[in-house]
Amino acid sequence: AFDGDGYVIGGPEFDGEKQYDFVEVMACPGGCVGGGGQPIHDGEEYAQIRAPKLYSLDKNLGKLKLTDVIRSEQASAPRHIKFSKKGDFIYIIHELKNYVDVYSYDKTGNVPSFEKIQTAYTMNEYHASGSAASALNVSDDFKYLVTSNAGDNSACIFKILPDGKLEKVFCLPVSGDYPKDVTLFPDNKHLVSLNHESDSMTFFNVDIEKKTLIMNGPEMHIEKPNCIIFHKLS
Repeated sequence: AFDGDGYVIGGPEFDGEKQYDFVEVMACPGGCVGGGGQPIHDGEEYAQIRAPKLYSLDKNLGKLKLTDVIRSEQASAPRHIKFSKKGDFIYIIHELKNYVDVYSYDKTGNVPSFEKIQTAYTMNEYHASGSAASALNVSDDFKYLVTSNAGDNSACIFKILPDGKLEKVFCLPVSGDYPKDVTLFPDNKHLVSLNHESDSMTFFNVDIEKKTLIMNGPEMHIEKPNCIIFHKLS
């Protein structure tokens, strides 16, 4: 259950056996509550009215316990959400607006509290038109956050500061079309980009201090790559 441009954070139990700390739901324009599948009346907003009903229904079914909703800017298309290492900050990337919203997260009380503390744009002031933010990944040591921009075909690296806010290191091209996912290797010295429209993976040497991104070797052909996951082999 979620609002038109928001996330639902919940703590459900499934069949009474497994406990899940968080559930992430992403909704673009035309989503569920108050979205394209619901009756629309100009000047009338029904999401707030429907939300309690959805909460009760899900609670009675035992599938999802709604604890809060983070509402993004209208038509911003929130795409991914990530938590900081201690879970006290969250990062939400918005596809159509090309920015990351940063929220502080306080769960000391019975009801969690979210407060937006920053909006960080994922592109340079000079960029290609018609661009859309795509990837959102956090480095293994939680020191850096990486985003990508389709259309502009670039990757952006941010430092994660002690107060949870982001400081942009650079935004540079990735030598491929539609970088759907981009992330740092665990050593923070290399980066890989999955370029969905050019059917390729491109690899780079990264120097955070010098703010450089230099291609490392030829691209690797792979059809319509979507997602990057590193697994440590024992």
